[in-house]
Amino acid sequence: MTSDTGAQNAVETRRFHDEVRVDLVGDGRVARMVMERGDTVPNVFGPSDLEAMTTAVESLEGEIDCLVLCGEPVFSAGANLRAIDETPQELRSAKIGAIAAASNRLIRVVRQFPAPVIAAVSGVAAGGGLSFVLSSDLIYMDEDAVLNTAYARIGLTPDNATPFFLAKSAGPFKTRELLFDSSQSPPPRPSTFGSQTGFTAVPSRSSSDE
Repeated sequence: MTSDTGAQNAVETRRFHDEVRVDLVGDGRVARMVMERGDTVPNVFGPSDLEAMTTAVESLEGEIDCLVLCGEPVFSAGANLRAIDETPQELRSAKIGAIAAASNRLIRVVRQFPAPVIAAVSGVAAGGGLSFVLSSDLIYMDEDAVLNTAYARIGLTPDNATPFFLAKSAGPFKTRELLFDSSQSPPPRPSTFGSQTGFTAVPSRSSSDE
C-alpha cells in the first residue's frame, strides 16, 4: 500500500493496486474505495484487483464510520472476460475459480464490515459488479446508471452470491426473470430489485462525490 494526495477532495489517498485506491474524505472518517481501470472495458476485474480491494476494506476496519464503494468512470462491468478468453483452455477453469474465490472473499469482508457500506453507482454495474452493489447496506445511483445481471446474455452461471441477494430483495420469481432473461431491455430500474435494497437515485455524476 502507498499513500499520496492526488484524489480531489481527499485528505489522504492510499493506493492498494494500480487500479484500486482509497480516498479518505472530510475529517478522514469516511472512505471511498475506488475501482479505476483505465482501459476501454469499464472497470472489469481479475484476482489481483479483488485481492487488493479485500485488503483495502480489511485495513479500514475500526478506522472509519462509513465506506463508499464506487468506480471511475463507471462502477464495474464485472469480471475480465477477455482475460479469461485469452487464457489457454486447460487453464481457464482455474482462472475462473480464482476470480470467483477472490470475489467471494471481498463480498464476505464487505458484509462483515463494522460500519455502513454504501455503493455509489455511476454508469453500469453488471455481473459480478452488480453483486458488489447488492452486498452493500445502501445503494445510491446516478439517474442514468444501469444495473444488469448479464449472466444469461453471456451464457454463464450466476455467481458472487447474486442469486442470494436478489432473492432476498426482489423475491424468488422476479429473481428468476432477472437471471434468465438475456435481453433485459429496457434495463431494469432500481425498483425492479425490491424496496429492501435501499436504492436512492441522485443527479448524474454526483454519486461518489456526495
